Amino acid sequence: MKTPRFNVLIAAGVVLASGCVHPVPSELGQIKLTTVSSASVEVQSFNSIKRAEDGSGYVLQGYVVRKPYAVTTARTHLHIRFLDANGNVLHEEIADFHPREITDWKVFKGPTPDAKYAIPFKNLPQGTAQIEVRAQDGS
Repeated sequence: MKTPRFNVLIAAGVVLASGCVHPVPSELGQIKLTTVSSASVEVQSFNSIKRAEDGSGYVLQGYVVRKPYAVTTARTHLHIRFLDANGNVLHEEIADFHPREITDWKVFKGPTPDAKYAIPFKNLPQGTAQIEVRAQDGS
């Protein structure tokens, strides 16, 4: 027999899962979020866009994990690309993650979110269908 507690847990799981499916505020429409990793870091795929706390726009946020054989991450940076439906770049920004040098890699636990990024923006460029977070090593 299923208890009310069990039903509450199932309902909570459904709510959490549905929140993960829509990491973009509804007023921004159906924006696809994609990532491209570099040789040094892996850009985690659970990026999200949230409303800025002060109401001035939005914040794209996520995590970067150092790859196990990377020598350094100090010169790695992120390119945030706003793309239209055809893949054309509408706008591009260069951003950093923090800490810049990711020194710890969890050998036995696997990669964990080691560095964070949060890129504020006021509005999306007209026609944005996709936001790509691309890691690039070097300058």
